[in-house]
Amino acid sequence: MFNIPLHPAVVHIPIGIAVIMPFLLIGLWAAIHMQWVSSKLWGVLILFQLALFGSGLFALETGEHDEEIIETMVQEQVIEDHEESAELFVIVSGALVLLLTAGLWPHKKYGPVIKGTAAIAVVINLALAALAGHSGGELVYKYGAASAHINAIDLPPHSKTQD
Repeated sequence: MFNIPLHPAVVHIPIGIAVIMPFLLIGLWAAIHMQWVSSKLWGVLILFQLALFGSGLFALETGEHDEEIIETMVQEQVIEDHEESAELFVIVSGALVLLLTAGLWPHKKYGPVIKGTAAIAVVINLALAALAGHSGGELVYKYGAASAHINAIDLPPHSKTQD
Protein backbone atom coordinates (compact mmCIF):
# COMPACT_ATOMS: atom_id res chain seq x y z
CA MET A 1 0.00 0.00 0.00
CA PHE A 2 2.65 2.52 1.01
CA ASN A 3 5.67 2.53 -1.26
CA ILE A 4 7.12 5.68 0.24
CA PRO A 5 10.52 4.96 1.81
CA LEU A 6 10.55 5.01 5.61
CA HIS A 7 14.26 5.74 6.13
CA PRO A 8 14.23 9.39 4.96
CA ALA A 9 11.44 10.15 7.42
CA VAL A 10 12.89 8.21 10.35
CA VAL A 11 16.49 9.38 9.99
CA HIS A 12 15.60 12.96 10.93
CA ILE A 13 14.62 11.89 14.45
CA PRO A 14 18.10 10.87 15.66
CA ILE A 15 19.73 13.77 13.84
CA GLY A 16 17.29 16.21 15.46
CA ILE A 17 17.87 14.75 18.91
CA ALA A 18 21.66 14.87 18.38
CA VAL A 19 21.37 18.56 17.49
CA ILE A 20 19.28 19.51 20.56
CA MET A 21 21.20 17.32 23.04
CA PRO A 22 24.11 19.77 23.45
CA PHE A 23 21.67 22.56 24.38
CA LEU A 24 19.86 20.29 26.84
CA LEU A 25 23.16 19.17 28.33
CA ILE A 26 24.52 22.69 28.74
CA GLY A 27 21.23 24.04 30.08
CA LEU A 28 20.66 21.29 32.59
CA TRP A 29 24.28 21.22 33.71
CA ALA A 30 24.12 24.99 34.33
CA ALA A 31 20.81 24.66 36.20
CA ILE A 32 22.24 21.91 38.40
CA HIS A 33 25.47 23.87 38.94
CA MET A 34 23.48 26.96 40.00
CA GLN A 35 21.36 24.69 42.22
CA TRP A 36 18.17 25.75 40.45
CA VAL A 37 17.16 22.13 39.95
CA SER A 38 17.99 18.78 41.49
CA SER A 39 20.72 16.66 39.98
CA LYS A 40 18.07 13.94 39.75
CA LEU A 41 16.90 15.65 36.56
CA TRP A 42 20.07 14.32 34.97
CA GLY A 43 18.00 11.20 34.28
CA VAL A 44 16.03 13.21 31.72
CA LEU A 45 19.21 13.59 29.67
CA ILE A 46 19.75 9.86 29.84
CA LEU A 47 16.23 9.33 28.49
CA PHE A 48 16.92 11.71 25.60
CA GLN A 49 20.19 9.93 24.88
CA LEU A 50 18.36 6.59 24.97
CA ALA A 51 15.85 8.03 22.50
CA LEU A 52 18.77 9.07 20.30
CA PHE A 53 20.25 5.59 20.50
CA GLY A 54 16.92 3.83 19.87
CA SER A 55 15.90 6.07 16.98
CA GLY A 56 19.39 5.64 15.53
CA LEU A 57 18.96 1.87 15.61
CA PHE A 58 15.57 2.20 13.92
CA ALA A 59 16.99 4.52 11.26
CA LEU A 60 19.84 2.08 10.65
CA GLU A 61 17.36 -0.76 10.22
CA THR A 62 15.16 1.18 7.79
CA GLY A 63 18.30 2.14 5.88
CA GLU A 64 19.12 -1.54 5.43
CA HIS A 65 15.81 -1.97 3.61
CA ASP A 66 16.37 1.08 1.41
CA GLU A 67 19.86 -0.09 0.50
CA GLU A 68 18.45 -2.63 -1.97
CA ILE A 69 16.62 0.12 -3.87
CA ILE A 70 19.46 2.66 -3.77
CA GLU A 71 22.03 0.19 -5.09
CA THR A 72 20.50 0.58 -8.53
CA MET A 73 21.55 4.26 -8.66
CA VAL A 74 24.47 4.75 -6.29
CA GLN A 75 27.88 3.09 -6.11
CA GLU A 76 28.09 0.39 -3.48
CA GLN A 77 31.14 1.98 -1.81
CA VAL A 78 29.24 5.24 -1.23
CA ILE A 79 26.38 3.32 0.38
CA GLU A 80 28.79 1.32 2.54
CA ASP A 81 30.51 4.51 3.71
CA HIS A 82 27.13 5.91 4.73
CA GLU A 83 26.22 2.66 6.49
CA GLU A 84 29.52 2.69 8.41
CA SER A 85 28.82 6.28 9.50
CA ALA A 86 25.38 5.21 10.67
CA GLU A 87 26.79 2.27 12.61
CA LEU A 88 29.35 4.55 14.26
CA PHE A 89 26.54 6.97 15.11
CA VAL A 90 24.58 4.20 16.87
CA ILE A 91 27.60 2.79 18.72
CA VAL A 92 28.74 6.19 19.96
CA SER A 93 25.23 7.30 20.95
CA GLY A 94 24.91 4.06 22.94
CA ALA A 95 28.25 4.70 24.63
CA LEU A 96 27.01 8.19 25.53
CA VAL A 97 24.10 6.60 27.40
CA LEU A 98 26.68 4.91 29.62
CA LEU A 99 28.74 8.08 29.95
CA LEU A 100 25.74 10.16 30.96
CA THR A 101 24.73 7.47 33.43
CA ALA A 102 28.08 8.08 35.16
CA GLY A 103 26.82 11.64 35.73
CA LEU A 104 24.16 10.27 38.09
CA TRP A 105 26.72 9.80 40.81
CA PRO A 106 25.96 12.09 43.76
CA HIS A 107 26.99 15.54 42.60
CA LYS A 108 28.25 16.80 45.97
CA LYS A 109 31.06 14.30 45.98
CA TYR A 110 31.42 13.86 42.21
CA GLY A 111 30.45 17.30 40.86
CA PRO A 112 33.25 17.25 38.27
CA VAL A 113 31.84 13.98 36.91
CA ILE A 114 28.59 15.68 35.88
CA LYS A 115 30.51 18.63 34.40
CA GLY A 116 32.92 16.34 32.57
CA THR A 117 30.28 14.01 31.19
CA ALA A 118 28.22 16.98 30.02
CA ALA A 119 31.19 18.56 28.23
CA ILE A 120 32.20 15.33 26.53
CA ALA A 121 28.62 14.52 25.53
CA VAL A 122 28.09 18.02 24.06
CA VAL A 123 31.09 17.69 21.76
CA ILE A 124 30.33 14.11 20.77
CA ASN A 125 26.62 14.78 20.06
CA LEU A 126 27.52 17.72 17.82
CA ALA A 127 30.00 15.51 15.98
CA LEU A 128 27.35 12.79 15.64
CA ALA A 129 24.82 15.19 14.12
CA ALA A 130 27.40 16.53 11.68
CA LEU A 131 28.59 13.05 10.74
CA ALA A 132 25.14 11.65 10.04
CA GLY A 133 23.83 14.79 8.38
CA HIS A 134 26.82 15.12 6.08
CA SER A 135 26.89 11.47 5.09
CA GLY A 136 23.16 11.26 4.36
CA GLY A 137 23.09 14.64 2.64
CA GLU A 138 25.92 13.60 0.34
CA LEU A 139 24.16 10.35 -0.48
CA VAL A 140 20.96 12.16 -1.45
CA TYR A 141 22.20 15.41 -3.00
CA LYS A 142 25.58 14.47 -4.45
CA TYR A 143 24.91 10.88 -5.52
CA GLY A 144 21.17 11.11 -6.26
CA ALA A 145 19.94 8.38 -3.90
CA ALA A 146 16.42 9.85 -3.85
CA SER A 147 16.13 9.21 -7.60
CA ALA A 148 16.17 5.49 -6.97
CA HIS A 149 12.99 5.78 -4.91
CA ILE A 150 11.21 7.69 -7.64
CA ASN A 151 11.85 4.81 -10.03
CA ALA A 152 10.86 2.22 -7.41
CA ILE A 153 7.48 3.70 -6.49
CA ASP A 154 4.53 2.07 -8.20
CA LEU A 155 2.30 4.88 -9.34
CA PRO A 156 -1.46 4.35 -9.39
CA PRO A 157 -2.85 3.59 -12.88
CA HIS A 158 -4.50 7.02 -13.32
CA SER A 159 -1.22 8.88 -12.78
CA LYS A 160 0.80 6.97 -15.37
CA THR A 161 1.11 8.68 -18.71
CA GLN A 162 -0.62 7.16 -21.70
CA ASP A 163 1.29 6.77 -24.99
